[in-house]
Amino acid sequence: MIFYLIIHWPWFFSKYTGFAFGPFVLVKDKSNTKTIGHELVHVEQFWRMWTAPFWVAYLYQLIRNGYRDNKYEVEARERAEEMEQKYLKGDL
Repeated sequence: MIFYLIIHWPWFFSKYTGFAFGPFVLVKDKSNTKTIGHELVHVEQFWRMWTAPFWVAYLYQLIRNGYRDNKYEVEARERAEEMEQKYLKGDL
């Protein structure tokens, strides 16, 4: 079981739809299941690697590969898409 807290924060960053920081997820639109799924993957990554190692690895990937090709973002996008499909089918 993974601990997380989703916070509806409609004033959060004009450019972003969601943000995960440790076990906390801030989202603009609480009905956007794809964003929530994407951010929950980041929460899982955080718990899998713990705080400092995750942020160091994430920043390294960000500097080396940019946001789009950052392996943590790629994983989050792919898994969020899978979760969205399961949710729409009623399997989640």
